[in-house]
Amino acid sequence: MRSKCQTPRIVVFLSVSTLIIAGCQLEERERLSVPRWLSNSNADLEIKERVAYETERLHTLERAKELYRYACATCHGLSGNGRGPSAAALDTTPTDFTEGVFVMGESDEEIYVSISAGVPDSLMPPWEDLLSQDDLWGLVAQVKSFSAEDD
Repeated sequence: MRSKCQTPRIVVFLSVSTLIIAGCQLEERERLSVPRWLSNSNADLEIKERVAYETERLHTLERAKELYRYACATCHGLSGNGRGPSAAALDTTPTDFTEGVFVMGESDEEIYVSISAGVPDSLMPPWEDLLSQDDLWGLVAQVKSFSAEDD
């Protein structure tokens, strides 16, 4: 014959056992859903660095869009087609970025130079004294994005 004390012990034992088994199964499921490469601390550091880099890159690109809107769109147009509100009053036609052909060359470096130093024999001003290198490189990406939209 069982004593009254044994019944609660069995209930407690079964309850605790159920929780332990459920916890082990949950841990197993969690372990299976996490990619193996995430458990490596070097990989974790690489991921954090990549996220920081991409966040900074997106910030730079967003800033470049704003800079373009305020500094470049007046002549080159919001869509980069060379027909901004001031374009008609200029002696030379602003570059149409949607064509992907640039006055001083199509490489990133050549576009950077045209933005930073200006374009000779045109009203394209030099921006190197007003903008940081990051801003200038951001504008290179922004200008090139107009021709990439058609690809």
